[in-house]
Amino acid sequence: VGAAGGGRLTETGLSLGTPHYMSPEQATGDLSVGPTTDIYALGCVLFEALVGEPPYTGSTAQAILGKIIAGELASATKHRRSVPANVDAAIRKALEKLSADRFSGAQDFARALADPGFRHGEPVYVGGESTRWRTAGVAALLAGAVTGTVVWTVASEAPSGPVPVVRFPIALPGGGALRPNTWQMLELTRDGRALVINAATGEADGSQLLLRPPESLEAIPIRGTEGAASLFLSPDGGSVGFDVIPDNAIRRVPLAGGPRSTVTETGLAGGNFLAASWGEGGRIVFSTGAYNGLMYVRDGGGGADIAYTLTTPPEDTVVHLNPHFLPGGEHLLFEIRGAGQAPETFEVAFLSLATGEYETLTNGSYPHYVEGGYLVFRRGTTLWGAAFDPERGTLEGDAVPVLEGLRAGLAQNRFFTVSHGGTLAYVSEELEVGSFRTLVSLDRSGRETPLDFERLPYASPRISPTGDRLAVAVQADGSVSGSSDDLWGLDLDRSSRTPITFGGNNRYYPTWTPDGLWLTYSDGATDQNRLLRSAADGSGRTDTLNLPDALRFPTSWARDERTLAYHRGPAGTPTNSRDVWLLHVEGDSLREEALVATPSNDRAAVFSPNGRWIAYV
Repeated sequence: VGAAGGGRLTETGLSLGTPHYMSPEQATGDLSVGPTTDIYALGCVLFEALVGEPPYTGSTAQAILGKIIAGELASATKHRRSVPANVDAAIRKALEKLSADRFSGAQDFARALADPGFRHGEPVYVGGESTRWRTAGVAALLAGAVTGTVVWTVASEAPSGPVPVVRFPIALPGGGALRPNTWQMLELTRDGRALVINAATGEADGSQLLLRPPESLEAIPIRGTEGAASLFLSPDGGSVGFDVIPDNAIRRVPLAGGPRSTVTETGLAGGNFLAASWGEGGRIVFSTGAYNGLMYVRDGGGGADIAYTLTTPPEDTVVHLNPHFLPGGEHLLFEIRGAGQAPETFEVAFLSLATGEYETLTNGSYPHYVEGGYLVFRRGTTLWGAAFDPERGTLEGDAVPVLEGLRAGLAQNRFFTVSHGGTLAYVSEELEVGSFRTLVSLDRSGRETPLDFERLPYASPRISPTGDRLAVAVQADGSVSGSSDDLWGLDLDRSSRTPITFGGNNRYYPTWTPDGLWLTYSDGATDQNRLLRSAADGSGRTDTLNLPDALRFPTSWARDERTLAYHRGPAGTPTNSRDVWLLHVEGDSLREEALVATPSNDRAAVFSPNGRWIAYV
């Protein structure tokens, strides 16, 4: 053949190719070879990549060809038990003796490799007993990840062989990040095959929901979900519900595409929508900052008369959060938190909607039910599971750890979701969320220039009067509104940073004095948001401006350094929640004066350079 020169290399009755990767039709010299022949060769290559040798080997080419034509169908799992069942099934289908039994194209082959549920012919099992999740153990896991999200499966029905472990990452489009500061940022459909993700768009509080369907290797935007915060899915997986913070409303959109509609606008104004669950029978149960208990609405929409209280907390300091419907829609799980309570002491409870009575089950948060009788919940950075009777609402054994390394730091972020069938998606501990930001400078022409500082959860950057330094809050736990943020001073010329404060809470709105020597800021270590003043050089010198009885947020000093503009007022009310005030420094005394007090939310006052005007929001 090699000496044939420019002549035909393949003639009738002549097989040409590397024997290990030849299909049966090639091995027999059949003239009718086509795309499925390439599928066979690709299956051989994948088999070798996983096992370490081709599917059929021998001492001579004739021996290899004989096995290809008449040998037993090769199985990668027989050689390596760690090969997932769907991958082994895809390889066996690609290596079928008859070309008509193989995949018709490479796309079908790829889909089978990405589908944990794909099976072909008789599965191959190698030793060991079938695994079920008992009190003392956990079934094998199916895993994946959303910019740090991983997915696993708990087997609800024991197969006749071991369930393989599969882990894979899911990247967000354009290097996006998860939207921070939302209670529900990712949800799996009931069958666990599709994942809905709340992704940050890079704009202020900007977000859009993404769908990662089973037939796609990418997450795609869902139309009509711009600005969505917490999300929840319908029982059939056909629609996604979400809240829109500026509108104080619950919306819904079909996952397959369609018009955006309003479920309700009741019970939300002035109280943050926290989390929701969509049950069978058309009920949506949700928790909100406007009321400490649980509320519900019908998914068909309605007015104020549809939302009403399901439970009454025993005292005002206790809140009921994170509802999760059980099968049938008559019972649900939820979480109980007390004011000042440590996260590890939060409680999971079982509620009857018919009676309004509930019983506590165990310490934990974010309860989920998995078919087959399991309760999954979170404690710290560990996911736990226990046998559970959904009819009686009782635990049937001790809880066992299922997974460690969940993202930590924010009490309001669940960072995981479990489908009814047992598939898990979670954000791992070391992964960044959308609160990590890049500092940039912006000139008058609109040109952005990144500053030479690492990505951190920055908030409230303020340029010094001299323009060479930047004061900014940095949140230690990875959020932008938590309780462990400190102020830092950044030297823009040297790209160095110096801590200005050392431990505190809510240190926002760093406000430079005109001479650039001091920073005034709001400190929430008390219930009154004290106004503090610290030396901008990082020496640690701090003074307290003794102003009790209200929340205060400074925004600007007048040029004479004797008048400070700030906004103040109680939190959590829909109108008149902020007014603009002035603080006059007169020697050793302080005098407050209301400047702008309207039914609107008046805030962020800034003095003009000459001190004669104030601009505010």
